[in-house]
Amino acid sequence: MLLIITLAVLGQLVAATTLERRKKELLLEQIALHDPITELPNVGYLRNSLEGLSRDAQRPDVSHMLVCARLPYRKTANIGKIAAERG
Repeated sequence: MLLIITLAVLGQLVAATTLERRKKELLLEQIALHDPITELPNVGYLRNSLEGLSRDAQRPDVSHMLVCARLPYRKTANIGKIAAERG
């Protein structure tokens, strides 16, 4: 009986540890692929997305279209102010 209870507790610990590890992995991925201040996707995110689309495009039943647009210049945000607001 004690062995069954011990295995159940051990199983819960392993599941909790796996969940915590996955949360940390997702956080690291977010940090690696997004700007730390604006949280917008960065060049690494774009590269990963284009590589995935390129792999998918190898299949005959899949097609993609890439649209590039130049947006008009806008006054850049005060990065210091944004960083201070996020604390």
